Amino acid sequence: MSRVKLDQPQKRELTVQETRKSLYSYFEYTDKKLLGKVLTFIDAAIPESKQNKAVKDVIKDSFRSAMYDFQRFAFENEVGHVESRSIQLDDVQEETKHF
Repeated sequence: MSRVKLDQPQKRELTVQETRKSLYSYFEYTDKKLLGKVLTFIDAAIPESKQNKAVKDVIKDSFRSAMYDFQRFAFENEVGHVESRSIQLDDVQEETKHF
C-alpha cells in the first residue's frame, strides 16, 4: 500500500470528455444561479403578474439562447484545440476562477 501526502494536491490530466463535462457543468451552474438572481429582481421590480411573466419569459429565452450558443461553441469549435494539448485539473480551476 502506497502513501499519499495529503498536503500536496494530486495532479492528473483530464480527458477531453472530462474537460467538456466540467466546463459545461460550471457554466450551467453559473447560468442558473445568475438567472435565478435576475428573476428574483424582476419579481421585486414588476408587481403586475402579466408584465412580470412576460419579462421573465423574455429573460429565460435569452439565457437559454446564450447557453445554446455556448454549447455549440464549446462542443463544435473548440474540440480540436482541447485535444491538441494536455490539460491539468489545476489549469481548469485556475482559468475558470474569475467567472
